[in-house]
Amino acid sequence: MEEYLGPTQVVESDSPIIQQKARELTAGLETDSEKAVALFYYVRDGIRHNPYAPGQFLENYMATETLERGSGHCEH
Repeated sequence: MEEYLGPTQVVESDSPIIQQKARELTAGLETDSEKAVALFYYVRDGIRHNPYAPGQFLENYMATETLERGSGHCEH
């Protein structure tokens, strides 16, 4: 299972910026379920949907890039 839960080139769960945002969003929450829901809602409601978000390069899909940009399409 660890193989599927670790960071990748695009899912940068080891990035300090991503980790800090996750800590902010889950502060005060106790269960993994509560934390997962908070993270889900942030992505759903906090990252603006933009069908014209850049997608020419792999870097355009990286979590840090999407977080910084504040918008993305389904793949981002």
